[in-house]
Amino acid sequence: MNSRLLENFRAEEISKAVMEMGGTKAPGFDGFQAVFFQKFWGIVGEDVTKFCIGVLNREDSLNEHCISSVQYAVTINGRLSEYFQPGRGLRQRDLFSPYLFLICTEGFSSILKKVMQTDGCRRVMGFIEAYEKASGQKINMEKSQIFFSSNCSIESRYLLTNRMGVRTVSSMEKYLGFPTMVGRKKKEAFQNIIDRLRKRVNGWGSRMLSQGCKEVFIKIVLQAIPIYAMSCFLLPKSLCVDMEKVLNRFWWSKGGNHRGLYWSCWSELCKAKERGGLNFRDMGKFNIALLAKQGWRLVVNPDSLLARIYKAKYYPRSSF
Repeated sequence: MNSRLLENFRAEEISKAVMEMGGTKAPGFDGFQAVFFQKFWGIVGEDVTKFCIGVLNREDSLNEHCISSVQYAVTINGRLSEYFQPGRGLRQRDLFSPYLFLICTEGFSSILKKVMQTDGCRRVMGFIEAYEKASGQKINMEKSQIFFSSNCSIESRYLLTNRMGVRTVSSMEKYLGFPTMVGRKKKEAFQNIIDRLRKRVNGWGSRMLSQGCKEVFIKIVLQAIPIYAMSCFLLPKSLCVDMEKVLNRFWWSKGGNHRGLYWSCWSELCKAKERGGLNFRDMGKFNIALLAKQGWRLVVNPDSLLARIYKAKYYPRSSF
């Protein structure tokens, strides 16, 4: 895969990238939207391809060229000074800055993992100091955390935390609203979904809403809260049942969050309107449907980067 990533860009790749661009997205510096190049590719395609390949396949480093070509101009007393080149760094809001940051951090992360597998704590701290000197970035150890396995002894934990100067935590922080590590207690890991549902319900439950307003609120707001989690994880059935209980209680409740009379179970409300239901979602089946959609993408696009990574890691000798 590495040799393929290092290959020169081809004309077919340039053409494919242009055709996959959003036609009516924001125009470039020339004022033309992507739809112009897509419709008139037979006329301008050759010139555009030559220019792109000339830039992408240049012999010198494109990254180094983008960094070294930065120029500044300062306004002094209302007059613009002459342009000058800085000794290091990119200008603020440079579009290349986040990509350069990701490249550096990915390299730092991969090397750090290798060092941790082969060397001790001192070697790791030495590598971190070398990275700080080379990049000019200082790692804040006060904000850093370390998570230990239950098999790690108390003496080892105390020794590592003192040498590295970081805090120890019993559970890792969340990323994009979800825990970075999901163990056997899945229901506890995703309990925040229930909390978010109850918070929304409590905020609107005190209002005198009609059944039509409640139906729209459940379908548009409440049922959309767990979509991202359901598209990534297979949630426990008990958690899906708890979500349905929150929705069902809100549907039958009276004004002021007063418990109402349940005239029908949630499974009946999930039926289509033609069959006497309200077309609400069965959360367990909806979770399976979202995961099946992800699986279908792996089947339909086996050559995609995600499908190849999953196959190499989870099922190298079989198919999905």
